[in-house]
Amino acid sequence: MAKRPAAATDGPHHMAFGRPSVPSPSAKPKILATVADGTPPLKGVDLVRIDASRASLQQICRLRARHGRPTLLDLPGPDDSDRTTLLTTSELAIFAAAEQFEWVGLRGVGRVEEVSRVRELLEPATRIACAPHGLEGLDDTSLAKLVTASDALIVPYGELVGSVGHEMARHHVERALTIAANHHRPLLLRGGLLETMVESVMPELSQLEELADFAADGCAGFILVEETTRSPHAQLCVDTLGMILAPWDPPVPRQRGSARLAGAPMLAPQAITLHHD
Repeated sequence: MAKRPAAATDGPHHMAFGRPSVPSPSAKPKILATVADGTPPLKGVDLVRIDASRASLQQICRLRARHGRPTLLDLPGPDDSDRTTLLTTSELAIFAAAEQFEWVGLRGVGRVEEVSRVRELLEPATRIACAPHGLEGLDDTSLAKLVTASDALIVPYGELVGSVGHEMARHHVERALTIAANHHRPLLLRGGLLETMVESVMPELSQLEELADFAADGCAGFILVEETTRSPHAQLCVDTLGMILAPWDPPVPRQRGSARLAGAPMLAPQAITLHHD
């Protein structure tokens, strides 16, 4: 197996959204970017995410080494019909342990036993981010059990919007935020964040305001997916998300929507130029 690359850090603890003793909604949320073979090296990213359901072990090692950031290896769920890998979730977890990945994502889980099984295969230092299957169908008690069994909760926001619509998706995010905060776990949103930027350099204002609201409500991080794997201007997508989160550095009192955006520095026109370094 490939030698583990030295991870770049931004301070004494490069992943500050581990297990806070108390929820800290004013802390600056993290930016995570999904990377694929066509993704250029990205600036301003706290973690990279690699989808293990669509990559070989050699590709995973190559992507991790190329981007040189702490990495979340996202494992496929048992019912992931789009997976191309022939490896099982357990085999991928053993690989993650051997390669000392910082984070492992469990996609499509519905039972605490699934999380516990993977936990047994990992090194103690590797943390688990759980992405429940069918969040809209989980009651609060079941969701709380999954949250407490994990180190972080991932809400697949793009899938949730596609299933129940924007209004109900926001409701379920707020519900999950409350449960995660009650159990001192960070919550991250994945997918469907800046979807208009997959094809265009211009985001929609409503998308920016929505992300600012989620950050103000306590989201610990945002995971770009198609924005950094399919978009020809991946760096601009990262820069745009960074602009939204700029008021949190240093943290400022909670505000929502337009009030948050008003305090963020605007992207310069030259920012539309693609970054390849």
